[in-house]
Amino acid sequence: MRQGSFEIGGEPEESDRFGQALVFGNFNGARRESEIDAYADRSCYDLVVAAPKEDEGAGEIQLFRGSPQGLSYGGPVLHLDELGLSSDPGDGFGVALSAGDLDQDGFDDLIIGAPGDAVGGTVVVIPGSELGLNLERAAVLKQGEAGFGGVDERGDQFGFAVSWTILGLGSGDTAQAILEPR
Repeated sequence: MRQGSFEIGGEPEESDRFGQALVFGNFNGARRESEIDAYADRSCYDLVVAAPKEDEGAGEIQLFRGSPQGLSYGGPVLHLDELGLSSDPGDGFGVALSAGDLDQDGFDDLIIGAPGDAVGGTVVVIPGSELGLNLERAAVLKQGEAGFGGVDERGDQFGFAVSWTILGLGSGDTAQAILEPR
């Protein structure tokens, strides 16, 4: 995969850093099940590839949808603008990516760090749905807002690293999501 190729699109520039962060997730819950071919019984995971230095460091991510035949090219390219925020040089949108079923609805959700956005950085959570990533339900997380402590200060770089995990409270306990952005 190379930025600027026919399948990928975009204009490769020396410092875009296409592929600096990547994550896979089952954002639409698609599964292919077959009683005949055990190899075909697999999840159709999607791939998200970031270019956090695209457009003078504003950053972008691109989604490649999964299918039983492999990845489908030409998926959407997203910037902070598509999520109701301002896309500005230095935002670093996509510098960190993670995925998991945060709200335990059966669809993986995408977590994106933009440590240079606004004053002290931003994390965006885009929930998965039957149709894939649901941009209309995206949650914007910042320090000092939505239950996060601290104060949003210049240089904090909130979102420089993002991660998700499930925690079991003991043998047989249900896994719990750390964050429910809705």
